[in-house]
Amino acid sequence: MFNKGLSELREDLRQELKAFQLDFERGEGLVMKHLLERDICVSFLKEQMVNWGAPNIVVAASMFSKRYALMVASSSLYTLALHNKAMHLPIHKVSWNSEGKLYLSNSARIVQDLKDQDRTESRYELFYTLFSENITPMIANLQEVSRIKSAILWENIAVRINSIYRKMLARDLDAATIERIYQDFEYLKYADGALFHLNTNPLTSFLKIGIDLEENPLRKTCCLFHQLDKNRPEKKCCLNCPLI
Repeated sequence: MFNKGLSELREDLRQELKAFQLDFERGEGLVMKHLLERDICVSFLKEQMVNWGAPNIVVAASMFSKRYALMVASSSLYTLALHNKAMHLPIHKVSWNSEGKLYLSNSARIVQDLKDQDRTESRYELFYTLFSENITPMIANLQEVSRIKSAILWENIAVRINSIYRKMLARDLDAATIERIYQDFEYLKYADGALFHLNTNPLTSFLKIGIDLEENPLRKTCCLFHQLDKNRPEKKCCLNCPLI
């Protein structure tokens, strides 16, 4: 994948992507691939427990999956839909730096401009790399290490995806971009499980867009946000919490 038509990220796009907690300047940290190793993952989650005020690694795993989804999934889908570009974020090329952001090495900061005639094939390649080779193994290891329900983790991913599509559709966009947004969303929602290296699509029941999201904003599972130290005194939940 990405063996032709590659270029460094444009400066304007790089600035946009900083909103997804992507870092292009600060040094490398823990390479995300290493989080697939049990001992390293446990140590990392215990460190985040302290940083985030989480009572246990279950809550830390949930909070990390939400942040990771913003960094990896939201940024990729945003770039694909809004700019018609596929961004390459291989799990062995990105790292968690000292700022708690995702650092992209020079070899990872590449995009492929998509043409209408090859967009379907390129989109499949992007989604397969994003999920089968990155998010799915990360979710599987977080679940195994913390014993959190996998449905919570996958809905955390879906909520971030719902959010970025909602924010894009709230913009003043041309018809072609709006069509791309809906096409990408439908493609992901109804994709075969093979795209995720799983038997079934783990996102289908959680993905919502447009009127469906407006009328049914609440989650099916609780992400445990209310258990963080800063939220416990007032029992503060996230805006779409099913406990409300």
